[in-house]
Amino acid sequence: MIKYFNIDMGSSLPSVLLNASLVQKIDQTSTTTTTLSYNAIAATDVVTITHSADASGVAIQNFLVEQLGLLMRTSYTNVAPVVSLPGVTVSMVAIA
Repeated sequence: MIKYFNIDMGSSLPSVLLNASLVQKIDQTSTTTTTLSYNAIAATDVVTITHSADASGVAIQNFLVEQLGLLMRTSYTNVAPVVSLPGVTVSMVAIA
């Protein structure tokens, strides 16, 4: 069963649906960007989530890794629960 991150973009924007089943790497590259890599070797197939600053530098990465584990253990009827990133506001999701 394919599972998805349903990223909450706030009240003024629609949520973004990202494939969670095929993610190979989650990396917080700075305090304001986190990437989901679908092909660990290439620089392509990367989704970049731009968000407000996270002082720790790894909180969003750790949160998404935890959510991925929870998501994979959920029922097959709950394939895309809404994920709200804690303490930050998502401003953009870019696909390369």
